[in-house]
Amino acid sequence: MGRILQVVSLVIGLMSNLLPLVGVLYWQWDTFQLLMLFWMETTIAAFWMLMRLSRLSPAECGTFTVNGQKKQATPRALVLFFALHSGGFILVHLFFVFVMFSVEWLKNIHSAGDFLYGLFVARGVWIALIAMFISYGISFFVAPRPPARGAAGNDDQADPVGEIVMPLYVRIFIMQAAIIFGAWVSGRAGSIAPLIIVIVLKTLIDLGAGLRTATRNKLGFSVSTNKISIET
Repeated sequence: MGRILQVVSLVIGLMSNLLPLVGVLYWQWDTFQLLMLFWMETTIAAFWMLMRLSRLSPAECGTFTVNGQKKQATPRALVLFFALHSGGFILVHLFFVFVMFSVEWLKNIHSAGDFLYGLFVARGVWIALIAMFISYGISFFVAPRPPARGAAGNDDQADPVGEIVMPLYVRIFIMQAAIIFGAWVSGRAGSIAPLIIVIVLKTLIDLGAGLRTATRNKLGFSVSTNKISIET
């Protein structure tokens, strides 16, 4: 049953990635709507990442190093740390999206209600958001727990925290930058072709990441070390 749900999650994820292509080609989604959809997907991914961190056992949480002093991490501390850390990057991306792409779009917006309706409801963006949330939710419930430290016979080979947080940071640092750059090129060129290329590439990257995750979970494989350092 778990494998079936994983396949369902991949299928729904693929559909949610292709909906923006339909939106751009047939539903008149503009650049700002597309970027806000991808930004919301990142917040959805962050939410489920925090949910996965919250169900780790204390033994799986590793340690914090603060000013050279090592302290045992807890699920609550990890959730708080990564909520603030990843949340900061997500808010910075939101700022750049608004500054670079919202000017023309906001000219016809006169209230918060108009903004939310025009952005998420009027042209079906909400459908893609729901599909994304369901896909990530299914992955959360059916994905095997990351292997505990020492499960592979070597403490340095098991990093449950890294297994959970790394996909989000790959999305934040690489995918979001590529998406914003593609949208900028599209605006400069006056063509939707760069947007279509970005959507297709993002779909392939997400699909590949999902397949790799499923394979890695099946094999029980993880790498790196489970430590977080904070220096002040």
